[in-house]
Amino acid sequence: MPPVLAGRSRLKQNFRDRLASIQKRECNPTAIILVGPRGCGKTALLEWVGREAKSRKLKVVNLVKENFTNLTVLQHALNNQASPAGRSRKISVQGRLGEGEASAGIQAEYTHSSSPGTAPVQFLGKLLDIISRKGLILLVDEAHDMPPEIGKNFYDAAQTIGRSQPLLLVIAGTPDLKTVLQESHATFSERAQIERIGRLKREEARQALTEPFDSGISFHTEALGTVLAEAQDYPYFIQLWGRALWDVLASSPTHKSTNYRVRVEDVAVARDQTVQARWELYSNRVQELSNNNLLVPLAEMAIRLGEEGQPNDFDFELAIHHLATSAPSTMTYELGSPARLEAQQTLLHTGFIWEREIGQWEYGIPSLATHIREEGVRVVLKTLQGQGTVQALKAVADCFGSPTNQSMFIETHVLQAALDRKQLGADDPLAGFLEMKLLIPARTPSTVRLMAPHLVQAIVAEAKRQNLLPDPGPPARKAEPS
Repeated sequence: MPPVLAGRSRLKQNFRDRLASIQKRECNPTAIILVGPRGCGKTALLEWVGREAKSRKLKVVNLVKENFTNLTVLQHALNNQASPAGRSRKISVQGRLGEGEASAGIQAEYTHSSSPGTAPVQFLGKLLDIISRKGLILLVDEAHDMPPEIGKNFYDAAQTIGRSQPLLLVIAGTPDLKTVLQESHATFSERAQIERIGRLKREEARQALTEPFDSGISFHTEALGTVLAEAQDYPYFIQLWGRALWDVLASSPTHKSTNYRVRVEDVAVARDQTVQARWELYSNRVQELSNNNLLVPLAEMAIRLGEEGQPNDFDFELAIHHLATSAPSTMTYELGSPARLEAQQTLLHTGFIWEREIGQWEYGIPSLATHIREEGVRVVLKTLQGQGTVQALKAVADCFGSPTNQSMFIETHVLQAALDRKQLGADDPLAGFLEMKLLIPARTPSTVRLMAPHLVQAIVAEAKRQNLLPDPGPPARKAEPS
């Protein structure tokens, strides 16, 4: 929990209003869904709601993905957090208990029923009904990791009970949460209040950085401007800078004087600490992208857009198409197709780009794109060196020519002719480029598309800089007739 939860004023007031209605035993089944990239404060908001609820003497249950392994685990988490210590509940529902459903903490009486499979779901609803009668706040973090079937049972039960009992459900997750909810087929998501949690406004960022310090600490204008510019209004970066500056000031007696003003020199010392933490964050994200075959599509996007560019709908759709296509048989790219939905969920889960408003996209972690431009080239080039296909990629680049704004296709046999295996020393470089998604199959048989032309161009340029490509030498001189 940050010392000052800056911004989110409208949302915090909305939560206060909902909590006040819960205190009055008023019923409102509308859940609140917090969606946004990691590091933007969703978990902090959940904690804030929990503290606010407890200050009003309301019952709070915090759930995480480990609580949704199955319905039994979920029911125990609900019962244990909502009940006084050592107290168990005796609940009667129609149905037959499934194997492994009964365990300590919950006592259940079951009568005979011809529909045994419904018993655990009915039991969940009955339990929620009982523990929410005096008001219940349900907080779910990392909801994007919830198994779809468990999610459907839980969400639908919470919505049903919320119509007759004072219950507030708040869930938080990465930008793919909406896709996960669609897979759960839970009807509540259509009626939920969705709140997008992204970067702060600049004044909110200033407040988050400066207010936690003692009233005797202020900032020189240049020092404050430097920190805010480098933090880029991203809550996690603001926390990094706040901690680093706090450590700098606390480490020297001269900084403990009253009315001390943070200087540019202090910022320079604190920067070393923030740089290391940011590098760790970037390193983890690069590894995640590599593990999910996302590094090539997203490095291509970052290089194509450049330092000043921002992603839009086209960039998102192009990346989805890049991910969803691996063979001619999977070229189905219609809305709702399994391949497209899976690619969409995979991309949104990373939060590399996300839709902060309808039709308005941005990078989820500012400055990560800059790191991906450089690291994508380095990682892919290193892989090509290991495969012995750097020269083969140069031949591919020569066949396609310079990147254009149009889709770039070529007949496979043309590439095969250019990739002379004996000269290039690789068994099948073309298959390797397809696997890495530098190329993808086209709809037309025997044709491939270069999906990462800007990345390929950057890799070839870096290979030349490192002298990894042989010098072609001067043009061959034509023989003169004798």
